[in-house]
Amino acid sequence: VLPLDLRLALGVLQTLAEAQGSRTDALTEEEPGRILHELRRGPASSLPLGPGGAYYGSVDATPLFVMLLGELRRWGQAPSDVDALLPHADRALDWIVNFGDRDGDGFVEYRRSTDRGLLNQGWKDSADAICFADGARAETPIALAEVQGYTYAAYLARAHFAVETGDTSVADSWIERAMRLKEAFNEAFWLPDKGYYAMALDRHKRPVDALASNMGHCLWTGIIDEARAEYEVTYRSRRDTTWAGDAGGDGTADGGRRAEVRRFERQHLIVLGERRFELDQCRAGPDGDDEFRRRVVDDAAVFARVEWLA
Repeated sequence: VLPLDLRLALGVLQTLAEAQGSRTDALTEEEPGRILHELRRGPASSLPLGPGGAYYGSVDATPLFVMLLGELRRWGQAPSDVDALLPHADRALDWIVNFGDRDGDGFVEYRRSTDRGLLNQGWKDSADAICFADGARAETPIALAEVQGYTYAAYLARAHFAVETGDTSVADSWIERAMRLKEAFNEAFWLPDKGYYAMALDRHKRPVDALASNMGHCLWTGIIDEARAEYEVTYRSRRDTTWAGDAGGDGTADGGRRAEVRRFERQHLIVLGERRFELDQCRAGPDGDDEFRRRVVDDAAVFARVEWLA
């Protein structure tokens, strides 16, 4: 909805910024700079995921926070609104670097702090969501493919903010970090014998080779090498819409409306990713960014007309 109305995204970011982690708490998995996973009120606040209703066990919310702030600015949000949230983005980036990358290999991983927390902390958070092609469960710490894409986009977003203020040294440092991550990702996650990217790396840095929708998000964020993007798109175009571990959108087979909404969400991101590589060609044409923006607005209007999602 960003091309149509920026207010919803701004409100989401402002609300999340208010609840951003400020201390270390193993039970709630709160850490300085970490973005909230969920907040429960009323009777639901007594459920196991963190006392007091707040729970921070999410590996993707924090890079997505920075990424969304960058998109908000790109689509024309007033600089004063974005500037007010920039300190929160910097705290989120500090979390990514100091807490998210747990072993210093450059990838953002997750592992729960206690046995009360979510075993899997990406957008697929069922206990059996991250599995190898043979059905074996991946062991944590796990580095998800899409999270590396979100992180890559977050680094570039921060570089863009630095460029706007004329701070070229800061911009260069974030661009360099993004390029290192992209190179490492394409080296570690690409499966040449299968022609697609791994869903994740497990605790032993083994690629999790089940075919799923996670890797499609990487098209959207741009972390995939352009030379391999065509392989990823082509492979997906000749597969069924339900991939390994994706029956219910989060690794379950619950079916129903929730599965349909999740299926739309992931297909939406993958289609946007495919369009990204097509639309990049528009910028080289005679109309440049004007043509790019027009096509993206057209895409947003199409997705907004999906009646069953309302």
